Amino acid sequence: MQADIEKSVPSSTSSTTSSSGGSKSTQAHARALRSHLEALEDLLHNRTELVNRVQRIAETDDVAPRFMREASSLARWVEVRPEIFEQAIEEELNKYERYREDLEESEHRQEEALHGIQERNVLFLESRRDDPSVKAREYALQELDLAYHHYRDIQKHLAEGIKVRPLFFIPVYFKLTSSFSSIMI
Repeated sequence: MQADIEKSVPSSTSSTTSSSGGSKSTQAHARALRSHLEALEDLLHNRTELVNRVQRIAETDDVAPRFMREASSLARWVEVRPEIFEQAIEEELNKYERYREDLEESEHRQEEALHGIQERNVLFLESRRDDPSVKAREYALQELDLAYHHYRDIQKHLAEGIKVRPLFFIPVYFKLTSSFSSIMI
């Protein structure tokens, strides 16, 4: 029975009227939107890999020995102050500059992808609004909803009738049976 109901509702993904311009437009916009979403997913995956790679490098990158060597060599001639290590700090941070640039480029591509997704989504929604297969599906679903509510009303009335029937028919039954028994006797 459920399969029959499912067959009666037109699909929103494949149109029964494949020659319809609205359906082709909707499908084209859906494919374009899906490809933009997949591109965004690829960007997210690449960014996650980049961040993981940088974290692994940072975990193994121990700068303490370098600073200790520089501090011990300078301690003989001058007082050791943090400003002395600025060049070494800059050199150590420059090792990660390439990754920062990659992240900025990824961010720019992500913004472009999000903008493309927003544009395609608007076009997709507009095409679905005019798609006859979507309208047929909506109509069929509304009809099923209405039928379901009628079914529930009938069930409710039957349940009330079953409750009321014994109270109403028992006295009538006794009158009828006594009438029939007097006739039969």
